[in-house]
Amino acid sequence: MVRPTGDPDLGYATHTESSRTAVKAELIENVEWDDPFAFAHLRMYEVEEDFVEAANILFSQDDELQSAKTELMRITADSSKQETVMYPHLSRIFEFIELLEDKYGNTAGSPHKSLAGQTWLVRSQSPYFDRPQSDRNTTPKEIVVHTANFARLHMSGRPFQLFSVGLLIYGNEFCVGIYDRAGVRFSPSYHI
Repeated sequence: MVRPTGDPDLGYATHTESSRTAVKAELIENVEWDDPFAFAHLRMYEVEEDFVEAANILFSQDDELQSAKTELMRITADSSKQETVMYPHLSRIFEFIELLEDKYGNTAGSPHKSLAGQTWLVRSQSPYFDRPQSDRNTTPKEIVVHTANFARLHMSGRPFQLFSVGLLIYGNEFCVGIYDRAGVRFSPSYHI
Protein backbone atom coordinates (compact mmCIF):
# COMPACT_ATOMS: atom_id res chain seq x y z
CA MET A 1 0.00 0.00 0.00
CA VAL A 2 1.41 3.37 -0.99
CA ARG A 3 0.68 6.10 1.50
CA PRO A 4 0.55 9.75 0.42
CA THR A 5 3.51 11.68 1.65
CA GLY A 6 3.42 15.22 2.77
CA ASP A 7 5.36 17.82 4.61
CA PRO A 8 4.46 17.44 8.32
CA ASP A 9 4.99 21.18 8.75
CA LEU A 10 2.18 21.86 6.29
CA GLY A 11 -0.27 19.61 8.12
CA TYR A 12 -1.73 18.06 4.96
CA ALA A 13 -0.63 15.84 2.14
CA THR A 14 1.10 17.30 -0.89
CA HIS A 15 -1.65 15.98 -3.17
CA THR A 16 -4.02 18.38 -1.41
CA GLU A 17 -1.76 21.28 -2.33
CA SER A 18 -1.55 20.15 -5.96
CA SER A 19 -5.35 19.88 -6.05
CA ARG A 20 -5.68 23.45 -4.79
CA THR A 21 -3.12 24.60 -7.33
CA ALA A 22 -5.21 23.05 -10.11
CA VAL A 23 -8.39 24.66 -8.74
CA LYS A 24 -6.61 28.02 -8.53
CA ALA A 25 -5.52 27.76 -12.16
CA GLU A 26 -9.07 26.88 -13.25
CA LEU A 27 -10.51 29.86 -11.36
CA ILE A 28 -8.40 32.50 -13.08
CA GLU A 29 -10.86 34.63 -15.07
CA ASN A 30 -13.74 32.55 -13.67
CA VAL A 31 -14.60 34.36 -10.42
CA GLU A 32 -17.34 36.94 -10.50
CA TRP A 33 -17.96 39.28 -7.55
CA ASP A 34 -21.19 41.13 -6.76
CA ASP A 35 -23.28 39.17 -9.24
CA PRO A 36 -26.78 40.65 -8.92
CA PHE A 37 -28.26 37.47 -10.42
CA ALA A 38 -26.84 35.10 -7.78
CA PHE A 39 -29.99 35.20 -5.65
CA ALA A 40 -32.21 34.94 -8.74
CA HIS A 41 -30.31 31.77 -9.66
CA LEU A 42 -31.25 30.40 -6.22
CA ARG A 43 -34.86 31.56 -6.75
CA MET A 44 -34.79 33.73 -3.63
CA TYR A 45 -37.53 35.86 -5.19
CA GLU A 46 -39.91 32.96 -4.52
CA VAL A 47 -39.56 33.37 -0.74
CA GLU A 48 -42.73 35.11 0.39
CA GLU A 49 -42.30 38.53 1.95
CA ASP A 50 -44.69 37.64 4.79
CA PHE A 51 -42.40 34.75 5.69
CA VAL A 52 -39.34 37.03 5.82
CA GLU A 53 -41.17 39.65 7.91
CA ALA A 54 -42.43 36.99 10.34
CA ALA A 55 -38.90 35.58 10.64
CA ASN A 56 -37.52 39.07 11.39
CA ILE A 57 -40.14 39.58 14.10
CA LEU A 58 -39.38 36.19 15.69
CA PHE A 59 -35.65 36.90 15.49
CA SER A 60 -36.01 40.30 17.17
CA GLN A 61 -38.16 38.85 19.97
CA ASP A 62 -35.79 35.99 20.84
CA ASP A 63 -33.36 36.99 23.61
CA GLU A 64 -30.89 34.19 22.77
CA LEU A 65 -30.73 35.28 19.14
CA GLN A 66 -30.30 38.92 20.09
CA SER A 67 -27.50 37.91 22.43
CA ALA A 68 -25.88 35.86 19.64
CA LYS A 69 -26.16 38.83 17.28
CA THR A 70 -24.63 41.18 19.88
CA GLU A 71 -21.76 38.76 20.47
CA LEU A 72 -21.10 38.47 16.74
CA MET A 73 -20.92 42.25 16.47
CA ARG A 74 -18.53 42.36 19.44
CA ILE A 75 -16.33 39.61 18.00
CA THR A 76 -16.10 41.21 14.56
CA ALA A 77 -15.18 44.54 16.12
CA ASP A 78 -12.39 42.86 18.11
CA SER A 79 -8.99 43.21 16.48
CA SER A 80 -7.98 39.60 17.27
CA LYS A 81 -10.75 38.25 14.99
CA GLN A 82 -10.86 34.69 16.31
CA GLU A 83 -13.04 32.79 13.89
CA THR A 84 -13.82 29.85 16.17
CA VAL A 85 -15.35 32.14 18.80
CA MET A 86 -18.09 32.97 16.27
CA TYR A 87 -19.15 29.33 15.77
CA PRO A 88 -21.61 28.90 18.69
CA HIS A 89 -23.35 32.19 17.88
CA LEU A 90 -23.59 31.45 14.16
CA SER A 91 -24.76 27.95 14.98
CA ARG A 92 -27.62 29.35 17.08
CA ILE A 93 -28.71 31.65 14.24
CA PHE A 94 -28.47 28.84 11.65
CA GLU A 95 -30.55 26.55 13.89
CA PHE A 96 -33.20 29.28 14.09
CA ILE A 97 -33.27 29.58 10.29
CA GLU A 98 -33.34 25.81 9.87
CA LEU A 99 -36.40 25.49 12.13
CA LEU A 100 -38.49 28.33 10.65
CA GLU A 101 -41.80 27.05 9.33
CA ASP A 102 -43.60 28.35 6.28
CA LYS A 103 -47.38 28.67 6.13
CA TYR A 104 -47.63 24.95 5.31
CA GLY A 105 -45.57 23.85 8.31
CA ASN A 106 -42.49 22.99 6.25
CA THR A 107 -39.02 23.88 7.49
CA ALA A 108 -35.70 24.27 5.71
CA GLY A 109 -34.88 20.89 7.22
CA SER A 110 -37.88 19.12 5.61
CA PRO A 111 -37.07 16.39 4.94
CA HIS A 112 -34.74 16.46 7.90
CA LYS A 113 -31.35 17.93 6.98
CA SER A 114 -29.77 18.69 10.32
CA LEU A 115 -26.73 20.85 10.90
CA ALA A 116 -25.97 18.60 13.87
CA GLY A 117 -22.33 17.96 14.52
CA GLN A 118 -21.49 21.33 13.07
CA THR A 119 -20.53 19.77 9.75
CA TRP A 120 -21.12 23.16 8.14
CA LEU A 121 -18.01 24.54 9.83
CA VAL A 122 -15.09 24.95 7.47
CA ARG A 123 -11.99 26.62 8.80
CA SER A 124 -9.45 28.06 6.43
CA GLN A 125 -5.95 29.12 7.34
CA SER A 126 -6.86 32.75 6.75
CA PRO A 127 -10.54 33.15 7.64
CA TYR A 128 -10.73 36.91 7.37
CA PHE A 129 -10.05 38.69 4.14
CA ASP A 130 -10.78 42.00 2.54
CA ARG A 131 -13.19 41.20 -0.25
CA PRO A 132 -11.69 42.64 -3.40
CA GLN A 133 -13.71 44.78 -5.77
CA SER A 134 -11.82 43.34 -8.69
CA ASP A 135 -12.64 42.14 -12.14
CA ARG A 136 -12.65 38.54 -13.35
CA ASN A 137 -9.08 38.63 -14.67
CA THR A 138 -7.24 38.38 -11.38
CA THR A 139 -5.73 35.49 -9.47
CA PRO A 140 -8.29 34.27 -6.92
CA LYS A 141 -7.75 34.80 -3.20
CA GLU A 142 -6.85 31.73 -1.14
CA ILE A 143 -10.24 31.73 0.62
CA VAL A 144 -11.93 31.48 -2.79
CA VAL A 145 -9.66 28.60 -3.82
CA HIS A 146 -10.24 26.90 -0.46
CA THR A 147 -14.03 27.10 -0.70
CA ALA A 148 -14.03 26.16 -4.41
CA ASN A 149 -12.02 23.07 -3.53
CA PHE A 150 -14.65 22.07 -0.94
CA ALA A 151 -17.40 22.67 -3.50
CA ARG A 152 -15.50 20.54 -6.02
CA LEU A 153 -15.28 17.70 -3.49
CA HIS A 154 -18.96 18.15 -2.62
CA MET A 155 -20.02 17.92 -6.26
CA SER A 156 -17.69 15.01 -7.05
CA GLY A 157 -19.87 12.81 -4.86
CA ARG A 158 -22.99 14.07 -6.63
CA PRO A 159 -22.28 13.76 -10.36
CA PHE A 160 -25.70 15.03 -11.46
CA GLN A 161 -25.66 18.10 -9.23
CA LEU A 162 -25.06 21.19 -11.33
CA PHE A 163 -23.81 23.55 -8.65
CA SER A 164 -22.97 23.88 -4.97
CA VAL A 165 -23.85 26.82 -2.74
CA GLY A 166 -21.57 28.20 -0.05
CA LEU A 167 -21.97 30.95 2.53
CA LEU A 168 -18.85 33.04 3.09
CA ILE A 169 -18.85 35.00 6.33
CA TYR A 170 -16.12 37.57 6.73
CA GLY A 171 -16.15 39.99 9.62
CA ASN A 172 -19.72 41.18 10.00
CA GLU A 173 -20.62 40.65 6.35
CA PHE A 174 -21.49 37.65 4.24
CA CYS A 175 -22.10 36.68 0.66
CA VAL A 176 -23.36 33.58 -1.11
CA GLY A 177 -21.11 31.73 -3.51
CA ILE A 178 -22.47 29.61 -6.34
CA TYR A 179 -19.82 27.11 -7.41
CA ASP A 180 -20.23 25.25 -10.67
CA ARG A 181 -17.97 23.69 -13.23
CA ALA A 182 -17.57 27.04 -15.00
CA GLY A 183 -16.31 28.95 -11.95
CA VAL A 184 -17.68 30.88 -8.97
CA ARG A 185 -20.23 33.67 -8.72
CA PHE A 186 -20.58 35.65 -5.50
CA SER A 187 -23.64 37.62 -4.53
CA PRO A 188 -23.33 41.19 -3.32
CA SER A 189 -22.20 41.49 0.29
CA TYR A 190 -24.73 41.88 3.09
CA HIS A 191 -24.37 42.88 6.73
CA ILE A 192 -25.08 40.11 9.23
